[in-house]
Amino acid sequence: MGRCDSPEAVRALLDRGGLVVDVRSTLEFAAGGLPGSLNLPLHLLPVLAQERLPSDRPLLVCCASGARSAQAVQYLMRRGYEAHDLGPWTLLSNLR
Repeated sequence: MGRCDSPEAVRALLDRGGLVVDVRSTLEFAAGGLPGSLNLPLHLLPVLAQERLPSDRPLLVCCASGARSAQAVQYLMRRGYEAHDLGPWTLLSNLR
């Protein structure tokens, strides 16, 4: 799906039931994150994706800088998820 960086596109995905997935570490997430987002650290994605991520909703993936979210999106897309790279979570804070 690629990078999703327009506020309108993000809102449209959220309106479709999109789930924000933050792939930062647990400690990073505890220091601040988007309310309602799911923290699933990148290193745990292969182990927990099938158990924790819905396959029938868009996944809006974020991290601290955009590097980990890009890796996570590629991984998820190869497994059939509709995944969108949102880059840094701080860019989303004004959307909620």
